[in-house]
Amino acid sequence: MRYEVSCRMRWDNFASDAPAPIVNYGIFHKDSRTWYGPVDQVLEKNGEWNTYRFTHVPPCDGQWKLYVQLNGWGNFGRAVAISLDDFTCVPAK
Repeated sequence: MRYEVSCRMRWDNFASDAPAPIVNYGIFHKDSRTWYGPVDQVLEKNGEWNTYRFTHVPPCDGQWKLYVQLNGWGNFGRAVAISLDDFTCVPAK
């Protein structure tokens, strides 16, 4: 089965002269204790709410955990503030 992962994100302290932040999705398979990803998402260069999506095709059955994180190493040591909303994982159509 394929899943669509979706999340609305906003770059709260948007700066037009700064590189766009990178947000990571992580996917963890509980039974095998295996991490898949991270899946990098570069944010749009604006301070608006934007929806980002990707498709996840699990290689095996079982319970999965999904997270979104902001890494300092991927953002050139800059302080970045983001907001997240409507984080979903649903079967793809």
